[in-house]
Amino acid sequence: MPQTSQSPKPGSWRSATAGYYHSLALKADGTVLAWGSSGYGQSTVPTNLSGVIALAGRYAYNLALKAQSPSGGGTLRLAMLPPGTNGLPQLELTGPAGYAYLVEGSTNLVDWAPRVLLVNSNGTTRFVDPGETITLRRFYRAVTQ
Repeated sequence: MPQTSQSPKPGSWRSATAGYYHSLALKADGTVLAWGSSGYGQSTVPTNLSGVIALAGRYAYNLALKAQSPSGGGTLRLAMLPPGTNGLPQLELTGPAGYAYLVEGSTNLVDWAPRVLLVNSNGTTRFVDPGETITLRRFYRAVTQ
């Protein structure tokens, strides 16, 4: 099976993940390195893949999450913070000020439901998801309105 010979240098990567006989590294500049078995193309990084903020390796495929730029430019970031004092999920949205963002939630990355509409007046805003109780898996995304 074909293998790549490229592997990340220490300190040059942000995170790493592995699938079935292959590995991936997310470099600090948002590009991806892959090595190992590539029987299904799982170690072949698409040309011009950049702006990646997270990776997941699976049996014979991988997932790359790219940053979304708001319509006004800049970078939009939605980060999980430690739970609030009531144990509910707390998130922080950072992006260009003056825009409204719809934060949506999902338990399966397919079906998305609106959670809250935020107006980001100063570049960073935090919120607690009051509708969330004890879901084992919850994913969030922010969409520019």
